[in-house]
Amino acid sequence: MKIIKITLETTCLDEMKFFYHEVMELPLLEDFEDYFTVGVGSTRLTFIHSEQKPFYHAAFRTGLEHFHYMYRKLEKLGVLLENEQGETSMFWKGKQLYFHDPEGNIMEILERPNPATNPMIGLYDICEIGLPAPDLSEMSQFLSPLPNEFPSLDSTFRFFGGNDGVFVLAKTGRPWYPTQKSAYNSPVTVEVASEDASELQLYHPTLPYNIKVKTLVLEQGFK
Repeated sequence: MKIIKITLETTCLDEMKFFYHEVMELPLLEDFEDYFTVGVGSTRLTFIHSEQKPFYHAAFRTGLEHFHYMYRKLEKLGVLLENEQGETSMFWKGKQLYFHDPEGNIMEILERPNPATNPMIGLYDICEIGLPAPDLSEMSQFLSPLPNEFPSLDSTFRFFGGNDGVFVLAKTGRPWYPTQKSAYNSPVTVEVASEDASELQLYHPTLPYNIKVKTLVLEQGFK
């Protein structure tokens, strides 16, 4: 499953645009009064203005050289999370760092092998997006039209998806690592592509989650 596009909300649109475009060095693809879009490698990331303060977790993938570059840059800015050392992820087996963006979201950069045939500079894509929920079994059932490679062993935290992209399911109220800030539901719209799923739209009946699924055709790209 590849994450193609994510739309999130923010109460500080101008600060977020400056951070993601100027600090994170992501190309500005759209710039309007109430939203903007940046390119995170093969993923498009849009922030729209909101009066309600949201709270998100997402992760970006990159190579080792760019990982160290961003670590030094974010460290100088003082936005790395406390005690952040750029340690190796025990699950993904690559270096990882966590930082706050201007909204206070917990964002992550994960060092991973290049997933593309052509050389890529900077961030490759967005590989994780958090979807907090009060009942992870129900959330997993909601996502069941999509393929999932990870067993559901924990009632408070689990991954759903595959090595190319995952939904991070955290029980509402559980702290997002590596902080004590509790996860809560904020509006998320995600477009994903998978070889093993039909095209469909998933609207959660009680949570503000909208997931569009496209069929990934390797020879021709995306339908």
